[in-house]
Amino acid sequence: MYTIMKEAFLYTKTEIICVIMLLLVIIKISGWRKKDIFMKLYFSIVGSSLCMVISSAIGHISDYGVLSMSMELRRFWVAVSIAAFGLTIFLWFIYSGIFRESALISNKISCLYCAIPLFIFLAAVIVSCYTDVFYSVSDEGVFRRTSCFQYLFIVPAMYMFFSGAALLRDACYTKNSERRKRYGILAAFIIPVFVGGTIQNFIPESNMLILGVCIGVLTAYMNLSIDEVAQEVIRKNIELEYSQAELQMALEDEKKQHNTVGSLANIYVFMYYISMDTDEFDEIKRLPIIAEAVGDTESASEALRRIYTKFSVAKYFGMMLDFTNLSTLDERMKQNKYISTEYKGKRKGWCRARFIEVDRDEKGKLLHVIFAVQDISEEKQEIVELQDALNYANKKAYADALTGVKNVTAYREYMEDINKKIKYDDDVEFALALFDVNGLKYVNDNFGHEKGNMLIIDSCRCICRAFKRSPVFRIGGDEFVVVVEGDDLENIVNCRNVLEEQFEQINEMYPHDYIASVAVGIVEFDKEKHSCFEEVFKKADEAMYENKQEIKRSPENSWMIR
Repeated sequence: MYTIMKEAFLYTKTEIICVIMLLLVIIKISGWRKKDIFMKLYFSIVGSSLCMVISSAIGHISDYGVLSMSMELRRFWVAVSIAAFGLTIFLWFIYSGIFRESALISNKISCLYCAIPLFIFLAAVIVSCYTDVFYSVSDEGVFRRTSCFQYLFIVPAMYMFFSGAALLRDACYTKNSERRKRYGILAAFIIPVFVGGTIQNFIPESNMLILGVCIGVLTAYMNLSIDEVAQEVIRKNIELEYSQAELQMALEDEKKQHNTVGSLANIYVFMYYISMDTDEFDEIKRLPIIAEAVGDTESASEALRRIYTKFSVAKYFGMMLDFTNLSTLDERMKQNKYISTEYKGKRKGWCRARFIEVDRDEKGKLLHVIFAVQDISEEKQEIVELQDALNYANKKAYADALTGVKNVTAYREYMEDINKKIKYDDDVEFALALFDVNGLKYVNDNFGHEKGNMLIIDSCRCICRAFKRSPVFRIGGDEFVVVVEGDDLENIVNCRNVLEEQFEQINEMYPHDYIASVAVGIVEFDKEKHSCFEEVFKKADEAMYENKQEIKRSPENSWMIR
């Protein structure tokens, strides 16, 4: 056993020294409180380097015959060593990129894209375990390189080149001397790794690559140690300056509160700070006419009574006396930080009065409040204008553009309302009258659409005059629907007579080539026969169609079918 240990140390002393150094670094950094992304990445770099050194040492023991090892096991340790090296270089590539704030690795997805060459490298390492392209292992477990061995390291070399070149480039262009120094130190990791790899390529029996990686890791460790010491100094300086900073913050908070109160005061006409226990008040914002009305009283209750006796419109006087009653205020504000109401004043117009809670005692009793009054005349005017505009928009949305009667959208909503009444109300009474303008196509084709539009407008006017108390809807180009209700329903026969009279009057002004008329279908709702609005519509549509055919058969209307 002694001989084996002696020979193992003789052939792997470089690896053993490197393992000890890396273990000491891991022990050191495990105690640091710093847990940012740089520390985590560096910890991973040291771990993968340690894995590389240990697996390489185990392989060398077999190569020098200290321990016998099967071919498969020797291939495994070679693969672990090479894969750990590639992972170390990739982690350093990510580490330096994050420090440089590189857009190439700005998030997890872009980092994954950068890892694609690493996946290819690892796949090549796995394949090499089963082939002799890059290296071979004898039956005795001895490792031998092939002429293609160096090609296995193309991907790690690419990572080293790009990260090193980027660090040196940024070091040249940055104006911050401290940051330039940091870039140089970070780039220093690549130098021993590159030199060690080059030497070992020409002298395969040496361990210069392992030594180069360990020197690079130690260089980074010194860099991070400087950071930790600097942060400790900063923490101590912060502790020494804390009292002064705290005082400055308190002054800033006081200034901010003062500015906030001043800004709020600009919103209100006048403001009082009221003590609920003593019924006293202080003026936060003064209005001369209010101060004149209050006089010399020191009672908040009396001051508010005088204000609203003099300045509120009679309609709101009683309401404002109740609102400003301080004896009930605590109860009214139990669940609220503030309460408000609107009233109309004699001078300012519309105002909003508000009580705002300031504080309460340990039992929840209200101690102090702010009473503030805001002029909202402009706001009210805007609301009125907005409501007018909304009403106008609604009216336009439900009105037919050509005739001005209700459109198909309004008709559908009205139909839904009637269906609800049919379903839940036994006393629904209405009739449905359908109208179709006769000869519209003939007029459009022979006299133009302008004359056709006039025919639609005049026909609609006749329908509206006949059914004055019922809603009229235009549901198509030449189709109208009237939901006959109320007095019109009771006098439906008279309404139809009026309709005929209206058309007779209007036709006196029409040319002799055509006359204005409508086909009519009227059906009254019967709960025993009809279960919904649509069934009434269907019957009325059938009646209108029969009436239209009858009109077309009349000799005097032969012009309609030319």
